Amino acid sequence: MANPDPREPSTDGPDRWRNMERLFHRAMDLPEAARMDFLDAEAGADDSLRADLMALLDADADAPRRLDHVVEAAIVSWLRTPRR
Repeated sequence: MANPDPREPSTDGPDRWRNMERLFHRAMDLPEAARMDFLDAEAGADDSLRADLMALLDADADAPRRLDHVVEAAIVSWLRTPRR
């Protein structure tokens, strides 16, 4: 289906991903308390876009904990490996 307004990004495909990336980076530049208002303003009635952006923001917030877990597991594995 053709996008009725060529100034607006497409709702699927590469345009959607570029738009999501742009909005994600803009949201990351905001204080956490301002992000929901930003998403409401930018996503409008597009619940799918809002949900996708929230998932990206949540995953980014969780990344340091996941990295800590990976590093901890690697250290434990290294410490348990017999040395010659």
